[in-house]
Amino acid sequence: MCRMTILFIVILAICVLSLTSCATSVSQNKINEKLLYSQANDNNTAANRSEITSLPGTYKLEISDVAVTNIQANSLSVTWKTNLPSTSGLSALPVNGGNAIGSWPDNRLVSEHKLILKNLEPSTAYLLAVKSEDGSGNRATFETRSTTLSPRTSMLLASGDLAPDFILKSMTGDSIRLSDLQGKWVMIVFWMTRCDSCKQEIQYLNTFQGKFRSDNFILLSINVGENDAYTTNLIASQNLLFPVLLDEEKAVSENYTVVHFPTLILVDPIGNISKVKDDIFNSESEIYDFVRSVILPE
Repeated sequence: MCRMTILFIVILAICVLSLTSCATSVSQNKINEKLLYSQANDNNTAANRSEITSLPGTYKLEISDVAVTNIQANSLSVTWKTNLPSTSGLSALPVNGGNAIGSWPDNRLVSEHKLILKNLEPSTAYLLAVKSEDGSGNRATFETRSTTLSPRTSMLLASGDLAPDFILKSMTGDSIRLSDLQGKWVMIVFWMTRCDSCKQEIQYLNTFQGKFRSDNFILLSINVGENDAYTTNLIASQNLLFPVLLDEEKAVSENYTVVHFPTLILVDPIGNISKVKDDIFNSESEIYDFVRSVILPE
């Protein structure tokens, strides 16, 4: 009887251990399944990229809709699309020899791309190379050609010409359209922070704006070709009393055929250019003299 009892106890212990092991295995499998399901659904984009990577030859990074825009004497813009979210890069190599020029790369994974090339030589043909790379390391390149414009030596617009309409965003994020201001006199100053004369004149304009109060008059400043942290911080520190609009791609200054900085343009209430000054004001009183023949403060 003792042997039978001992044998029964041993068999019972083996069964208990087996059942415990099976339960643990089933439980762990359930946990693993939940983790895999959760990871696949918490980040759908990552899951899609994983599928693309696991099917080589089925998916291919492609560049399309390449367009060269806003061609100027020293800069141009390029836009394009990719069929997969990817980073973007742009470079220009002079066709007749010279050093390549690159833009700041855009490391965001996006499908619509836009980059600006600056510091180009005027009247020069360039071979442009558009480059993209997706999150899996696949790369695509597209090449095209473009020629920069010849530099101007003077403004083409003058008194009596229609002032080209524009819409620009201010440093505070507001959008301002010139045509919405018809019925008022609008004084526009084109300037750059890297221009010392511009920064001096901006202070005179700020003092002028503080004293020249009129519901019939608006002062707008357009910062040309700058939109970096240094520029933003410098302008913000000036506590300017008038809007600072950002013409980062120089499209508006190009339409106004601005050559020198600063340039100040006075637009009448019906939208025509009344006066132009492409030189610095040396005092607040000079600014007042510039406008008082056509508009007086109320």
